[in-house]
Amino acid sequence: MCVMSDKGRAPDRRPAHAAAAPSEGALDELVLHHLRSRGYMQSASALERELQLAPSAAAAPFAVEGTRPALSKLLITAAAPAIAQNYGELRDWVETCLDAYKPELRRVLFPLFVGCYLSIVRSSEREVASHFFNQFREDHALAHRAELNALSQLTSAEQLDASPIARRVESDRWEVPISAYAHALLLHAVHSRGLAPLLHTLNQRVRLVRHRAHPDPSVDDGQAGSGTAAAAAAHLWLGISDAAIEEANQSEQAWGPLEMLEVVHKRFSAARADDAAAEDAAEEEAVGGEEGRGEKQRGKKRKPAAAAPEAGGSLVSNAASRVPLPPVDERVEKEIVKESRRCVSLVGRKPPTAAFVTVLDAAGMLCSAVFSSDSTILACGFSDSQVRLYLLKEAGPPKKKKAQPPKEAPAEPPAEGAAEGAPDATAVVEGTTSMEGEATSVAATVCLRGHAGPVYSLSFSRDDTILLSCSQDGTVRLWGIAQRACLVCYQAHAAPVWGVAFAPLGSYFATASHDRTVRVWCVNSLQPLRLLVGHLADVRCCCFHPNLSLLASGSDDLSIRIWDVQDAKCVRILCKDGHSAAVTCVAISNDGQLLASGGSDKAVLVWRLSSGCLLRRLRVHTGTVWSVGFSQESAQLVSGSADCSIAVWDVVGAMSSEETPHELQADTAQAPDGVAKETPYLISRLYTKETPVLASRFTRTNLVLAAGAFSPRKK
Repeated sequence: MCVMSDKGRAPDRRPAHAAAAPSEGALDELVLHHLRSRGYMQSASALERELQLAPSAAAAPFAVEGTRPALSKLLITAAAPAIAQNYGELRDWVETCLDAYKPELRRVLFPLFVGCYLSIVRSSEREVASHFFNQFREDHALAHRAELNALSQLTSAEQLDASPIARRVESDRWEVPISAYAHALLLHAVHSRGLAPLLHTLNQRVRLVRHRAHPDPSVDDGQAGSGTAAAAAAHLWLGISDAAIEEANQSEQAWGPLEMLEVVHKRFSAARADDAAAEDAAEEEAVGGEEGRGEKQRGKKRKPAAAAPEAGGSLVSNAASRVPLPPVDERVEKEIVKESRRCVSLVGRKPPTAAFVTVLDAAGMLCSAVFSSDSTILACGFSDSQVRLYLLKEAGPPKKKKAQPPKEAPAEPPAEGAAEGAPDATAVVEGTTSMEGEATSVAATVCLRGHAGPVYSLSFSRDDTILLSCSQDGTVRLWGIAQRACLVCYQAHAAPVWGVAFAPLGSYFATASHDRTVRVWCVNSLQPLRLLVGHLADVRCCCFHPNLSLLASGSDDLSIRIWDVQDAKCVRILCKDGHSAAVTCVAISNDGQLLASGGSDKAVLVWRLSSGCLLRRLRVHTGTVWSVGFSQESAQLVSGSADCSIAVWDVVGAMSSEETPHELQADTAQAPDGVAKETPYLISRLYTKETPVLASRFTRTNLVLAAGAFSPRKK
């Protein structure tokens, strides 16, 4: 403890009208009594000698019980400028450290910044607190935008007492993993520079966990907002503790696909198999001879491959929906079963065929894109509030162009922001496995107008007769594809709606908004059926579970929550060792067992829903992951990113590996030739020229479809 004499004592900054303000002599006695009560006898003796007090007078009893809060406040007030100065010194020291230790040491700065700011605010030094916050906030603005916004609202001790966030942060400590060498360097710097007030804040706010001797060369920089340290810090800030996660993930749920659909599909498959056998028998009898029998045998050899998706789903027990559903549309389900017989099995590391749709003249304007269930329509939402339908089935005759070798280095994503004006966008269809384009054709376009803001998300119904769109204007519009007009406008939220998702069956849909809520709707009602509250930041995306009883949502609070639609309760919280930045997309496998998520931290995460634990962290992208999707048999996973590439992952291989998720994080190291190293489970990575991939998914036949806006780099 640093003890100041009368000459060096900080001036009293308390209001002049403060009641029972102690005199200078009384303050000296208060400090002396405090030192003795805490056992600092040497400091008390030194203070006695400096104040030239007689031992008998100093030892006299003094009633200080009612003045200890004032004493604590006085000590904090005197230390406020020193805390700010010490933090600045430590921050400058970290920036001059060796590059090997700098990433680990930077991760300590944000918890210290929060602790120092709260301590200064407690001292009622508003000017010092404001100057400190504005001086160092830019160091953490990229990784901790939400936390800084909350901190900026806390400017007085009264607000700290009333804020649950401040109480939670002040009552707990951040756990920051650090190597033994970096830990020794940090402590030596604090002691050698005499940063005693900062050392007190460090011990009070941060728990340094030494997990290895040397620094990890693959550790993410804390300033970039990546890595498990940033995720753990955010979870503490948002109040998501390990105990709360375990408690939320203990409920029993049925994770299988919808039993009703499985029964219907098996019945249609059996009936279609009987019809096919009858047709083959009639054809053989009519044609006769060896040629007819040969055609029959070749036809039989092609049919078993279509049953691959059913084999994957049969390993999981089916579930009954807990929400009321309408009768199954047999016409639609027969078409789905018919199409599934042409499905190509992707079990193993067989790369799928891919097709890409490029939207021209829409750089900086394309906000969302989605393919219809039958893959014949591409719907796009633009920043000029328009929704455009590109009828891929009615595309014009292809124009051949010379094929080019695939690019290995992805292009940088374009700068965000809408371009001036609203030129008509043209969709160009590229059919290729290299994503470079071998044939192009112009698709017919339908323009739908009605929103008053950018269109952020779109979703087709199961039968592709209805399209939902959500916008910054807080509304959700239901469009009739045949009518090519808006049928219903839902006043969904009083804030921008970031995501909308149709249920796999029936007329339910869900919306995710800036107001931190998820709402469940039915198309025939203008009021929401369920209001799901629990996220602590913007909810960016949502999707239904195949059994319709559950709903997944991803948020800027770095967590993914699984909701029981019937009870409106959160039954899973997926965030432990998870994303370290906003969750931008989620998808659930067809068997209902796995969930894939992508985020602004450039990572693709695979979770097991039954346990709520992270199974794999897949990293190869160098930009934000905007879309993820499973194949029909849940054997492969596709991800699309702002780095102008899509990646296809081997889910079966990743699940069967004995490696832990933490052992697979160093997947973005640079090879000598500058090309990013591939992960063990990356089947293929396909590049576009200069088109960030906004949407990507597997079709019912396991074809990969992707789309984005052509965004040439500025020269």
